[in-house]
Amino acid sequence: MRASLFSLPARVCSVIVSLLGLLSCGTGGSDSITPPPPAPEVTSVIVSPSSAEVFTNQNQSFSAQVSGTGAYNPAVNWSVNSIVGGNSAVGTISSGGQYTAPATPPNPSSVTITASSVETPTVSGTSTATVESPVVLTSLSPNAASAGEQITVNATINVGDIYGAPQVVFPGINSTSISATLQTGNGLSVTVPFGATSGPVYISIVQNQGPVVTSSSVAFNRLPNLRVHASTKDLSSDESLQLDWRLLGASTPNVVTWTTDSGSINSQGLFQAPTVSSESYSHVTGCIQGTNSCNTVLLRILPFRIEPTYPIVNAGSTLQLSAI
Repeated sequence: MRASLFSLPARVCSVIVSLLGLLSCGTGGSDSITPPPPAPEVTSVIVSPSSAEVFTNQNQSFSAQVSGTGAYNPAVNWSVNSIVGGNSAVGTISSGGQYTAPATPPNPSSVTITASSVETPTVSGTSTATVESPVVLTSLSPNAASAGEQITVNATINVGDIYGAPQVVFPGINSTSISATLQTGNGLSVTVPFGATSGPVYISIVQNQGPVVTSSSVAFNRLPNLRVHASTKDLSSDESLQLDWRLLGASTPNVVTWTTDSGSINSQGLFQAPTVSSESYSHVTGCIQGTNSCNTVLLRILPFRIEPTYPIVNAGSTLQLSAI
């Protein structure tokens, strides 16, 4: 006679049931067995936002949406350009996804923000942060000028809260720097400060509740200041006068071009007064060739003049005067 499963001793039945995993023993019931939970595994990590523009020294929050199976660990490790936590060159990121941009834009300016699963390290998500400077200096026009000249500044400033006026920083002698206030009346302009030398020029601003922010630099060529000198300011009709000049702030370029509104002047600065019948004036201008660095002297032209210009004679003595 064949014995059924339900008629076997309980110990034997228990062994059989544990092998089959289908029936319970000793009660004759048919209850099902709950399958074991799936192994924990992360299947995807999505970083938000997918891209962001961040100014230097400013913060941007990123978040990670982690999906998976089982009782997985939702934690992630953050990195910038594959550097865990980032660094001062590409920016840093906290364990909570708070990214802080570096003080100067990296090269290239876009960095990769990565969130890697702690549970499944091979699964990660990425985003892109483009680091921009809030102050961008494009060019100076002209980029060569003398001290005291006003030049146009082509720049973009994207910072709302600024402490004080933006400064244009020029190089000075012995590795010093000289700042001049950026003028914002009709466009952006600056007056080249005395003492400035040739070299890189940049814009500096101070953000409210923030650090000093500087732009990238552009090249500037400091031209010398020209000073024209006349040994006398009074001339008679047709009288000639040799003008002298000096360069201040540099030694080159050193070719001067001459012009006058009356009379004539040659390329060496020799001025010939016009013929006049009454008092007149001539404006004689010297300019450094190819630049806007100029200086003008005003000469008085008379039908004739008496020498000496400032006669001085002792009491009881005589003085010979000459009419030119």
